[in-house]
Amino acid sequence: TKPTLSALPLWRRLLAKHHRLGLQAQPLWTMGLLMLPVCVGLTAWSVHDAGLHERSRVEAHAQALARSISGASANPVLTGELAQLEGLLLQIAEFPEARRLTITHEGKVLSDVVASATARPQAQFGKPVATAPDPAIARHVRVAQSSRPAHGSPQVGGLIEARLDAVVVWTPILGAQVIGWIRVELSAEGIAADQRA
Repeated sequence: TKPTLSALPLWRRLLAKHHRLGLQAQPLWTMGLLMLPVCVGLTAWSVHDAGLHERSRVEAHAQALARSISGASANPVLTGELAQLEGLLLQIAEFPEARRLTITHEGKVLSDVVASATARPQAQFGKPVATAPDPAIARHVRVAQSSRPAHGSPQVGGLIEARLDAVVVWTPILGAQVIGWIRVELSAEGIAADQRA
């Protein structure tokens, strides 16, 4: 006996229906099946590209913050006005993506402020923190030569350390020479979450 149409597997039923539609529908089905991987590929590429643009935006913000802090902190670093440095970092840490801002001078931490998305920024003391960029991470760091100080000599725009959860920028504090370092850490958690989704 011949099996009924409802007892056949799904793929055979679709094939039988497709065969009944005739030769005109075959190119449409073929094109539809070929377009599916193209659409999936384009969607994946778009998500990846958007993540790269967002990371570039966060890096640019981190560089701008680091350059601003560097320019504003040169005099207080040289004169030892620690309260002014801490006040400056507490104000800048209100930036929504800021997680940690640090000013160092001669291997010592002058001011270290932490922030989170849920709590107000606060100064922290006694926590270990690097006081200068670590040469051991040089292969994971990108040098950005994008800024010039007011006196016209070229300045390193920052050492960008891109981690999965954060963007860290180190910028020198310049006097007659490098007198200290600014470390700006901005959250990149939103970028990572978007790329996982």
